[in-house]
Amino acid sequence: MKKTLVANQPMTYATRRLKAEDEFTASRRDADLLVRIGRARYAVAKPSDEDDLAELRRQYEDVVGKRAYHGWDAAELKRRMAEAGE
Repeated sequence: MKKTLVANQPMTYATRRLKAEDEFTASRRDADLLVRIGRARYAVAKPSDEDDLAELRRQYEDVVGKRAYHGWDAAELKRRMAEAGE
């Protein structure tokens, strides 16, 4: 499973040159190591994105009549609601 991190300082990871505050993904093992040695920190999810997704899931349930699959993102929920509305 991949983790999203933010670089604390300029560094190289997986052949990518990162500046401080750049976001990148790493394996769980690499992420734990980078956080422990102080090279990176875990990225914080934006609460507005999660709130929007929760609202879309409620709308999907109202439109379709059943709960949305938890793995669908906002674009997929919108697409399926449009198909159900036709």
